[in-house]
Amino acid sequence: MKRIAIFMVVVIGLLLAIPGFVGAATQIQNTANLGYKDASNNDYSDSDQATVNKLSLANATIAKKVRNVSKGEQSFAGSTDGTSGDSIEYQLTLSNAGEDTATWIVVTDSLPAGITYRPGTIKVDGGSQTDDSGDDKAKFSASTITVGRNQAGDNGNLTQITIPGGGSVTILYQATIN
Repeated sequence: MKRIAIFMVVVIGLLLAIPGFVGAATQIQNTANLGYKDASNNDYSDSDQATVNKLSLANATIAKKVRNVSKGEQSFAGSTDGTSGDSIEYQLTLSNAGEDTATWIVVTDSLPAGITYRPGTIKVDGGSQTDDSGDDKAKFSASTITVGRNQAGDNGNLTQITIPGGGSVTILYQATIN
């Protein structure tokens, strides 16, 4: 029986539109004051200020892990061992460490040779998704899982995904090792 190790060599795309990036800033001003006397004991003063334009931004990241379901692995890790016919499950965690909501998120995950998607296994935040375009948040087509859609409406009628500041979204799906 052929034994292979599964590593994360899958191309993942994450496209974010950041609504607060242009023009939405809070100005924070900081003033420094100087007071002094000269040799004749005359008082003088000066001041100057600097301004920080604090932008409200989304700051989204993606983390991908895998586990071997056939071996009964409960925890996800960066890699796992498996043999032909084993069922594996991928976990993609999208996190937003920013203050602003990340919108129009699109995640694409192209499966490499040697891995075959198991139909009907996509879940987004625990909710089952179909493999078809236009009826929920995800689809599977031509060896690629796609979740979400961009503002231009690409990816058919998939539902928009947003991540509030400090929030996260979890995507799960299963595949088989060939």
